[in-house]
Amino acid sequence: MSHSAERILIHYSKNKLTDLKNTTTDQIKLLYSLGKPTGLWYAYGEDWKEFIKNKKSGHSVNNTKFRYEFTLPEDTFITDVNKESPKSILVLSKENFDNFMEIYIDQKDKYPIYKIVEIAINKTPQDKGSSILDEIANILQDDVFDEYYQHLINLYNSEDNNRDYQENDNKNNDNINNIGIEDITEILFDRLPEDYIPSREALEKDRITMYNWNKFWDKVSNKVGGIEFNTDLFDIKKWRDIDLPWTNKLDIRSGVIFKPTTFHNGILVEQLKLQQMVRDTKTKRYTQYKRHRLRKSLRKSLRKRNSLRKSLRKSLRKSLRKRNSLRKRNSLRKRNSLRKSLRKSLRKSLRKRNNNR
Repeated sequence: MSHSAERILIHYSKNKLTDLKNTTTDQIKLLYSLGKPTGLWYAYGEDWKEFIKNKKSGHSVNNTKFRYEFTLPEDTFITDVNKESPKSILVLSKENFDNFMEIYIDQKDKYPIYKIVEIAINKTPQDKGSSILDEIANILQDDVFDEYYQHLINLYNSEDNNRDYQENDNKNNDNINNIGIEDITEILFDRLPEDYIPSREALEKDRITMYNWNKFWDKVSNKVGGIEFNTDLFDIKKWRDIDLPWTNKLDIRSGVIFKPTTFHNGILVEQLKLQQMVRDTKTKRYTQYKRHRLRKSLRKSLRKRNSLRKSLRKSLRKSLRKRNSLRKRNSLRKRNSLRKSLRKSLRKSLRKRNNNR
């Protein structure tokens, strides 16, 4: 009986998986900062584990503590963008990348510059600064802009730091400390250079993208079940006039399944349950094995302890016998010595008496 070809997808996790999730909080952060899609990420073989092991990423080896395997038919993976379906995974490479981007990229989803700056302004108090606003400040060389930008940086500092800042700042402007982030945004916008476009380096440092990748991947996920990224995409930094912040962050050949809970009628969920059962069975057997080894060790320890007690008792009895024997011999010697001394004294006394007669 012949079997159709299959692929084994490997997912590593630092925590034990109890269920599959379409997205996580960490993934949402990466989506908005780097444009990386959300879902169940996978790789092949030991690629991801070796990549982390070689310390080529910022990830800890604890992220590979749990290993999960998911098997899908080979015909699930397609390269023709026009044949995509919610049950397929599109293998993306340089050959079909242009076609893929032309279908899903919408220029309307590009953020206008004022939106980028607004995001940078809102992130500044928490990040204690902004590379984008630094660029604007260097272009403007405007004392008013610098003053309000500095106030923005200190806006959410600790009470002590904020108090020190306010004391110094009040000398220059008594009203600035009463201004909130919305007012500061309006003031900074009034001084924004008309032709300003943030550099790629500033965007990366501030972890801001110029394109709404959330909308982009949402459109993609409605048409296809997942995307696999070929390694020849990693050196693509730009497609036409759109920066691609996620291509050089993929690291290894990997893919993402957008909605793992419903993909292929829940096949991944079923496979996870089966692995959980096997893992739980192994855990149970291992626990039983450890319990058996512990009992065996305890029995051995008890035997050793009893043997030691027996040996100690035997040694004690021997020591007592030896002591009693020594005492007995010493007592006999003492008694014999005493008898000898008495006889000697008696003979001496008798000789003396006879001499006196």
